[in-house]
Amino acid sequence: MTIKYPRIWIATYHGGDYVAAARDKETPASVLHFLVEKIDDPLVRYWVATHLDTPVAALRLLAKDIDPGVRSSVAAHDRTPENVLEQLLGDDDPSVRAHVGRRHELPDRFWERLVRDPVLDVRLQMAGWLYIPEKYLRVLLEDEDKKVRRAARNMAKIRGF
Repeated sequence: MTIKYPRIWIATYHGGDYVAAARDKETPASVLHFLVEKIDDPLVRYWVATHLDTPVAALRLLAKDIDPGVRSSVAAHDRTPENVLEQLLGDDDPSVRAHVGRRHELPDRFWERLVRDPVLDVRLQMAGWLYIPEKYLRVLLEDEDKKVRRAARNMAKIRGF
């Protein structure tokens, strides 16, 4: 459903409270997109980035947000398209890159970058991720850092190989 006058919708259903509108699971996608484009509030952008019905166009805008928490939420969102995930994989903030790696399915080219990330914490998080493909967990078993190798060994034991 497209809402022609989002400000009126928000005023009617949420008393003008943008955060409440962003958090409401019933908020229409068109209102969520309005919130991203027109409301300069990091808390609103965060909640829109976590909303299940956020449209792809809004996720594309949020992927460029100044706040790494918002970008991390976009990386974790099921609707985020592959090209946006690839953009986030090159993010300056390691927590954003790690969130890309916390997805259940990723192309091999993403895993190749994640398991060789220059930041220890990203590789460490990948080593502890239950859904990392076996061939990339094996790469981490040979990592230069002993913490990463230990985490990868523990995960290999959990997964039975």
